Amino acid sequence: MLKEKEAKKIGIRACMDQLGYEYCKGHSDNAISAWGLDENGKLNCFVGINESPFKQKDLSEVTELILSAKDEWEYYASCDVDLKTGTVSMIESRVPVKTRAQV
Repeated sequence: MLKEKEAKKIGIRACMDQLGYEYCKGHSDNAISAWGLDENGKLNCFVGINESPFKQKDLSEVTELILSAKDEWEYYASCDVDLKTGTVSMIESRVPVKTRAQV
């Protein structure tokens, strides 16, 4: 049985590998990672990357909570890590063309 911290490392690394590990490291200023435990004993992991810098939104006129969606990321990968077995299941991804060519 994996601890949540161990599963997070496995899942985030799997997402980065899907996108291209070096690509992720090269764009770390414009990237995000997230994770959360679901009710089925799996840790959901997500990595999103944009090639261009984030544009700061004018928050003075915001009247409601804004949550990021995967559609706001040029490239992303998500996966589940089973805490019992450590098995990684990729859910979905949109990878850079460079990464696709290298595979």
